[in-house]
Order: sequence, then structure tokens, then C-alpha cells
Amino acid sequence: DDEEEIKARYDLTGKFVVIFGGNIGLPQKMENIINLARECTEIDEILFFLVGRGTERNKIAGLIEKYDLKNVVLRDNLPRSDYNKILSLADVGLISLSEVFTIPNFPSKVNAYFSLKKPVLASLDLSTDFGEMLDKNECGLWSEAGDTESLKENLLKLYYNKDLRMEMGENGFCYLKNNLLPHHAYEIIQKHT
Repeated sequence: DDEEEIKARYDLTGKFVVIFGGNIGLPQKMENIINLARECTEIDEILFFLVGRGTERNKIAGLIEKYDLKNVVLRDNLPRSDYNKILSLADVGLISLSEVFTIPNFPSKVNAYFSLKKPVLASLDLSTDFGEMLDKNECGLWSEAGDTESLKENLLKLYYNKDLRMEMGENGFCYLKNNLLPHHAYEIIQKHT
């Protein structure tokens, strides 16, 4: 079927797919994800699938090569339909923010993860309240940016516990439905005008 074909085309068959799609720039501090991948090489099944461009893309590609990371795939871009199919079969959605941030940030890519019921694994600065939202709504796990050990622990919690992944994915979907749809933004704006 379609899913098997996509898995075969992108070498995802039998993999636990941790996906990131978006800008690969300074704000994303993708080194945090590369460090995580380096710590997870002993689990053959885990694959980090990164899609994006940006000012730091070549640097990240260089690190993947330097550390000979077979568990990381880096693609500039994919046909939108392929990306969406991979996203829908992925196991975990990744968020990475640089620890130098001082302005609270709500990563928009989380909407795609939540709409497809994906649990979120996040590496975050401490200025954002995004981690609090993940905790409160039980829709993902997060670690402070730069804390690879904690990030790996969180990834393994998700890897070893399918029920937890399903539950967090479901919770994220509910959070999206109850808080992040366009009419919610409209209501908030109306309240403050």
C-alpha cells in the first residue's frame, strides 16, 4: 500500500521515525538534535528524519558527516504530499529551540504534529512557556536545550511506550481542537478589541 511504498522509498521500513520539518537556522539550534542522535546510535530502529533549509543547514550536514551518523537523514525538501505521508507515519514530532532565546516562542510546526496525533519531543530554552503547555496537557516531553541526557531519556520513554505515544498524540489533538483553530484566535482578538 501507499504507506509501505513511502517507507521503502525513504528507507523508513522498520524504523522509529523522529521527524523535524522546517527552518534549520540559529533559532532551531539543531546541534541539540545531532547530539541526541549521537547518543542513540545503539538503537538501530531510531531514525531522525530532518527536512529543511536555512542558514545552518550546511553546518548540520557537516556534523552528520563528521560523526558518521547513519541514524540521521537530512533532506532539503520533499514533495509536500511525501512530507505529509512521512509525517503521518512518523512516531514523534521534534521541536528544537536555541537556549539563547529570551522571548517566549510557540513553534507553529506543532500544529501539524498535533493534527496528526503525534507526541512532541522538544529541546527548549527556558524563556518559552511551550514546555509548560506540553506538561499541562500531557502532549509531549521536553528538556532544556543543551541537556542531551534528559532529551534522550524523554525520547526513550516515548520509544519504549506505545501507549504513552498514543495518549500524548490524542491529548495534543484535543489541545489543537480546543485552543489552536482559527476561530480561537478570532475570539481572543475580539475579547481584546
